[in-house]
Amino acid sequence: MNHTSYPIIVKVFRTNDENKWDEIGTGIFTFQAFQGREKDYMGLIVVDKDTNKILLKHRISFDCIYRMEVNIILWKEPTSLTQWALSFSDHRYCADIFGFMLNEARCAKMTALTIMEANIIKEQRSARILEAIRNAARIPSRNAIKSSPELSQYNKRSGFQNRVKLYRMNIKGKWDDVGTGLAGFDFFDEISRELGSLLVVDEDTNITLLKHHISDDDIYRKEEDTLIFWKEPITSVQWALSFQEPAQCTYIWDRIRNEARNAQYNLLANQRDYKKECEEMARQAQLKKVCEKMARQEKTGENALKEE
Repeated sequence: MNHTSYPIIVKVFRTNDENKWDEIGTGIFTFQAFQGREKDYMGLIVVDKDTNKILLKHRISFDCIYRMEVNIILWKEPTSLTQWALSFSDHRYCADIFGFMLNEARCAKMTALTIMEANIIKEQRSARILEAIRNAARIPSRNAIKSSPELSQYNKRSGFQNRVKLYRMNIKGKWDDVGTGLAGFDFFDEISRELGSLLVVDEDTNITLLKHHISDDDIYRKEEDTLIFWKEPITSVQWALSFQEPAQCTYIWDRIRNEARNAQYNLLANQRDYKKECEEMARQAQLKKVCEKMARQEKTGENALKEE
């Protein structure tokens, strides 16, 4: 804004229940960025110049219709329908700020449209996945799958008691039924119980149908009460788990989410440790240079004394 210089003093007005203008007060006008759910957004604040009390806090929105009349900016809140007005002492300030608000409103509209399109695409993709899984072979009843006594003992010891049907999307975008098995987790360390991978083991043959290392990326989705699906971040292969019981699905889902959060925390911790290590190495290198320089200076001084 070419002509503006802070602080900018404005008078704030608001319509009352009788649709008449009430003067709220006189304060200092500033723009401020706020943190939103989808992204940060720009807003404006007017703070009382004497008491530092917030007279107005407004998020610039494409739903608002902003108008300018000489040295006044007016708009109506889209939700509460309250009308606001800012009266500037200098019309140049008013024109610059009004232009900035219109530009921010246009940007907000473009952002909202982008988010809306992304959500529509996500919903359509989820609907296609759900429809494909529903049309695929359904998980059989418990009595339909016979397990050997040895395998039952193995499953009992390993905690693999969550029956699930496993699907994988093929290159044609259709879901292939990989098989029916038991889902559980493989641990790197049995003492610390550090979680390693999600496993699906065939209930009949004990063959591993799936071994998926829990990722710290936000790739997992849960639909309805019995479906979990994700796309591998490296291979882009899509997997889906269809559980027989909602409680089993919830159990596996909670474990996946907890481990994903732990992985994110560990990644950040490792990054901080690496940064500290680099900083320490830099300090050590700098200290070494200083010591070498001091040693050279001392040696130069000794040689000078010998020459004398």
